[in-house]
Amino acid sequence: MIRLALPAPLQKLWAVSFIRFLFVGGLNTIFGYGAFAVFVLMGLHYVLAALFSTVLGVLFNFKTTGTIVFKNRDNRLILRFFGVYGFTYVLNVGLLKIFKELGVHVLITAAVFTVPMAMVAFLLMRLLVFRQSEAAVKADLLVATRELRNLLRDLFMEPTGNTVVQFFRYLVVGGAAFIVDFGILYGLTHYGGLYYLTSATLAFLVGLGINYTFSVLWVFSHRVIGNRWVEFGLFALVGVLGLGLNDLSMWLLTSVAGLYYLYSKLITTALVFVWNFAIRKVSLFR
Repeated sequence: MIRLALPAPLQKLWAVSFIRFLFVGGLNTIFGYGAFAVFVLMGLHYVLAALFSTVLGVLFNFKTTGTIVFKNRDNRLILRFFGVYGFTYVLNVGLLKIFKELGVHVLITAAVFTVPMAMVAFLLMRLLVFRQSEAAVKADLLVATRELRNLLRDLFMEPTGNTVVQFFRYLVVGGAAFIVDFGILYGLTHYGGLYYLTSATLAFLVGLGINYTFSVLWVFSHRVIGNRWVEFGLFALVGVLGLGLNDLSMWLLTSVAGLYYLYSKLITTALVFVWNFAIRKVSLFR
């Protein structure tokens, strides 16, 4: 049976408020930058775009940070939130103005300074809004450091039967195979002049070899079939079926739907990745 439980170190990390703080910071960062980008692309001046995205960010961040990180639902703290974000808004607009005068597009500036600005905002919130004692912060950091070390060991070093960890490792392996696959596809099609489906097939086969090697050595800890040749044959069969799904999807997306072949490849890769992992996990490995 497939186990979907999170690794124990990851569960312990989530119990640390500092780790939840970082997670929520990433979530808020994505929301804030996404809102800013939407407003800019709608044609708003960057000052107004920063203002509107900051206001929305305050409301979104207040609820996520208070509820998820500090377990605090006191809505009276919203005024302190506005104070912190008023400061960060002025700082943000100042940076946008300076770099705009230097010829840097505001979206690029916002992307570069997104993480530093988020760190400043989070620090001010911890000190001025959701006040934590210095001892509590240090305790969180110590626990987070220990559990992060354990998590990295579980993710990368120890043999595991945990499906979440295996999926993560398979994702890493798949990412490496995809880079090779994508590069071969582009090189053979763009420079070699091959038909894109021929290139896709050859690239897919190379990716299959990479996937099998690292699946056996690193991703999965238990093998259902003792005969390695039979195992590889079934592994390859899943890959062949995935290849058919790959080529069919690329044909439908490129020749029928009219998408550029590299965009088709991106969509197809995600579909075939999930197919390959699920089938191989159920039939070949544990």
